[in-house]
Amino acid sequence: MVAVVCCRDRPDLLTTECENWEEKAQKHSKWTKTHQSRRMIYMRAALRYTPLHGNLFYFESRNSINYDQETVHTIARVLQSGPASDHAKIYVDALSKTHKNAYGAQLRRVGIHGHKVQGVARDENSALIRLADALAGFVRDALENKYPETTELFRAAVEKGVIREV
Repeated sequence: MVAVVCCRDRPDLLTTECENWEEKAQKHSKWTKTHQSRRMIYMRAALRYTPLHGNLFYFESRNSINYDQETVHTIARVLQSGPASDHAKIYVDALSKTHKNAYGAQLRRVGIHGHKVQGVARDENSALIRLADALAGFVRDALENKYPETTELFRAAVEKGVIREV
């Protein structure tokens, strides 16, 4: 599962909001280690936040074993789908320096230029990376029909255009 959170402006404001949602939900760890009720409090808050509507994306990998390539192509499709921007900062969880350069080169090959690709060493360091991680876990749980409440919330968010498949 590849999840992308597109923050077209004011990443500082979104970061603060994410931290507030985490605090209210008492979500302080990875998605899989967070109790289901806390996950739902967090995701409901994120999905109600209007600036995120239409800016949450996912790509479900079905057969590929090249996660890096799928991640790059998903990022490219997201960037191509919205308003033109030649100065986006792209943050990728646990991206090494070697992969950072490869991501940049692959993005340029598909026509995405001028974007800075940066790795985030640990997801604990970035509320936006934690949001993307939560989105990936949420979508995976919904697509697997793991929890009826999750599946219902996911379907409603997709229907309203809050979350979009790439």
